Amino acid sequence: MRLCICSNAPEGSLVNILNNPSVDSFAVANALWSAPSPIAALSLIENHKKIEDFSHSQDTIYTLAKILVKSGQPSKLRALIDAITSAKFVNVYARCL
Repeated sequence: MRLCICSNAPEGSLVNILNNPSVDSFAVANALWSAPSPIAALSLIENHKKIEDFSHSQDTIYTLAKILVKSGQPSKLRALIDAITSAKFVNVYARCL
C-alpha cells in the first residue's frame, strides 16, 4: 500500500490492494502516516470511498485530522469535524471536539 502511494502506480492497483480483506484500519492509518505528502494521504482516503466493506476507525480519522492540521488545510479539517459530529463515520465517535 505504501509503495502504491509513494509511486505513480495506477489507481486500480491501489484499489485492488485496498479490496484485500486483510487490510484493516490499522494498516491504513500506518500508510497514511507514511504518505509522502498530504495530497497522497487524501488520495488514499478518496480511494477508500470505492471500497464498500471498509469503515474508518478512530485511528484513521485521527491520522487524517493530524495530516490536515500539519498541511494547513483548515477548511478540509472543518469538513472532517462536521462529518464526525454528524455521525458520517460509523466507528468514529466525537468525544471532545
